[in-house]
Amino acid sequence: MPRDKGHWLSQSPVTHLINFYSYKKLKSVRQRILNILGSYSKSVKTSKRLHLQTDMFDLTKWFEARREQMREFCLDKKDSFIWNFAERRLFEKITSPASDPAELSQYGTYISTVYRIATLFYYESSVKETYSNQSNRW
Repeated sequence: MPRDKGHWLSQSPVTHLINFYSYKKLKSVRQRILNILGSYSKSVKTSKRLHLQTDMFDLTKWFEARREQMREFCLDKKDSFIWNFAERRLFEKITSPASDPAELSQYGTYISTVYRIATLFYYESSVKETYSNQSNRW
């Protein structure tokens, strides 16, 4: 454990609250002084972001490889509550074999949105499967 040696921090909520607000007040006073003196310097980040949210793998290639399987799986779930939040007609249009993935990928949001919707459907089915297996045991 990280705190197995030495002193534990105070567990007094009043002390923590006083410290929090005094730090906040000190920070604002320090900022006012810097503004009066004309020191507007801010730290500059020199390192690039490690990755974006969707650059972990190529969504376009995933979409091309799984489009048919994903389309069948998601559209078979007619009674799913996810269809209350996702537009089924647009989903059918995007996942249609007639749609060109290269054309869709230029918009970016279409494929990432379909990816998120498919993730919800797969998650929903795994949860239902888990609970149905548990109810069969009882």
